[in-house]
Parts: sequence; structure tokens; C-alpha cells
Amino acid sequence: MPAGEGTQTPQVLALDTRPAQAAAQARAQARTLARDALRQALAPPLHCRPEDLHIAHLPGEPPRLTWAAGGAAGLHRVGLSISHAPGLSLVAWHLQGAVGVDVQAPPQDAAAADLLHTAALYLGPETTAALTRQAQKAHFSIAFAQCWARHEAALKCLGLGLGEYSPALAAQLAPVQTAPLALPAWAAAGMVAALAWRDTSQLSSLRSSEKRCSDT
Repeated sequence: MPAGEGTQTPQVLALDTRPAQAAAQARAQARTLARDALRQALAPPLHCRPEDLHIAHLPGEPPRLTWAAGGAAGLHRVGLSISHAPGLSLVAWHLQGAVGVDVQAPPQDAAAADLLHTAALYLGPETTAALTRQAQKAHFSIAFAQCWARHEAALKCLGLGLGEYSPALAAQLAPVQTAPLALPAWAAAGMVAALAWRDTSQLSSLRSSEKRCSDT
């Protein structure tokens, strides 16, 4: 059951997790749905049953795919990533290497000056300069969220935590490709997302598939 068979490009699935229960229960349900969705999506290309797969997701580490019976033979190249926001979860997988996905709600109440300061600390001079040119525009918070989602997705792709910008970090992130994701119509207004991957495939456009809680 080699992991190299099947889709050669990163894939993303959007899960509708708009809650009908308390927030803590909603978060737990979203995590369960995300793992279940990944197992369902990965079973066909791996020629196995969803219950044959196990997804370990420890705090601060990327999700890791193993066999439910033990071991990870043939699965080491499979990259997984999960991101949650209120009412929406994104799961991403890549049979050929690392992947990262991130969803963000725009920081509507933050002052532009504060967001630019944050950008200078974490996103680097080029991104900060680009955002500075948009600081007076009505949708500046969305532009910032888009840049932040791309950065977070790239960090997840490399298994890195958030840290202040440095030339060394920029060099690490340089091989990572990123692209924005078009979210389903039911996602909250202004929500943005990005995908990151680490191979040479040329993806001209990416759109997340969608799945509702009732479909699982």
C-alpha cells in the first residue's frame, strides 16, 4: 500500500462545523470530524479501509499518519495538516510530501498600526511594505489575515512554530510554495485561508472541497 500512488498534488477539504452545542463540545467535535475526514479521504489512494489508519496529533506538532495496527510503513511521505476556526475546519493532505493549511478570521478591531507592527515582527520587510501600501484601504484587515494565513501555512508545512522574522527563517521558508484557498459560501464573511506545500508541482488554482457535519 505505497503512499506514492494516487493524487500527486495537495488536497484540501472544508468541514462545516457550525455548532449546535457548547463551544467546548464544538471544538472536540471539530477535532474528531477532521481526523475522520482525513481517514476517509486517504483510504482510497492507500488501498485500505479508513479504520486501518490512525492520525496522531500532539499539541505543537503536525498530524502524523500511522497504521492503526502499528507502525508507519509506506506512510512516511504523506503530509497532513489541520486548521480550525469557528464553524469551519480545513484538512489538507499530500501523498508526496509536507503540507500546511491555515484559516484565519480578519482582526477587525485591531488598529492598522498594530497590525503593521506585528507584520514587521513576524512577516518580514517585503510583506510589511506590501501591507503598508494597503493600510488605508477598507479591507486592510483581510489583506493582513491573508498574509498571516500564508505564513502560518508555510510554518506548518515545515513543522515550525511561530517565531520572529529573521533572514535564516526566510531562507527556510523560501522553498515552500503557498496559495490562497477559496472557501465555501457558508464560511463566515471575511474568513481567509491558505495552503502551503513543498514540491515542484505547479498549481495554478486551488479551491477547497466542502463537507458538512451531516455528511459524516
